[in-house]
Amino acid sequence: MVVVVEPGGKLAGVLTKTDLIHAFVVRGSLDGNIRAAEAMQTDVLVCHQADGLHETWAKMRDRNLKCLPVLDLAGVPLRVVYAPDAVELLFAETEGDEEILRDYVMGIGYQ
Repeated sequence: MVVVVEPGGKLAGVLTKTDLIHAFVVRGSLDGNIRAAEAMQTDVLVCHQADGLHETWAKMRDRNLKCLPVLDLAGVPLRVVYAPDAVELLFAETEGDEEILRDYVMGIGYQ
């Protein structure tokens, strides 16, 4: 995914491989003379830097997305969060909970 920004830096849209293939097929040519604005998606699901990981993952899962742009409060893209990275962080978070529970059950208590 390529994040496309306006001259002021705000998100204008995103461009994916699927968007490019669709644009080439619709035009019936692979000459490469397609502007990003003609092929990109402008109705983009985003998350914000203050959003929690669980909320972000739920958005991605519900729409079956592989990645999601992260915006600041002004609507400027900061980065892209990818599904494998989000899942890895969620598992790491769960592993910590399991260790705490195991320690508690074994009588070690919370540390």
